[in-house]
Amino acid sequence: YALGSAAAPLYKLEHHSEESWENGRLKAMISDTEENGQRWRLRLDWNGEQLDGKSNQVALAISGLPVPSSMWHRDTPKSEALVSSIDGFVRPLSVHPLGRRTMMAAGREIEADGYILIGALERTLWYDSECQLVAASHNAQDGREIFWELRSNTW
Repeated sequence: YALGSAAAPLYKLEHHSEESWENGRLKAMISDTEENGQRWRLRLDWNGEQLDGKSNQVALAISGLPVPSSMWHRDTPKSEALVSSIDGFVRPLSVHPLGRRTMMAAGREIEADGYILIGALERTLWYDSECQLVAASHNAQDGREIFWELRSNTW
């Protein structure tokens, strides 16, 4: 993802992340990210009691039932904090419901419930009745709104 012209991007993000889940619990997360020249390498693994790992060689330990900041998880709107899928640090937030609305996503009208996340991660998220993320938005560093929507629910 990049904002700006090909010759002079204003913002550049390359992000690859994988999550492993078992019985509703995050068992592992790895990611490799370059954001505006800053490189992040993250690895977290469940040790039976908590997630342990490293972010750019800094040791991390995360207890509880962490939900990653990838936003796809059905518990994202119920969370008081999310684990960053970029650097692994826990980001506190508050969630405010927006109600239900009909929106276009995946080429059709979808009834979706909206939420605003406010805190270290600020996002507006929309989930369908199956708790699938169908749209999201946030402001870029330059103030422009970045908007995503589900294109297809089939792979």
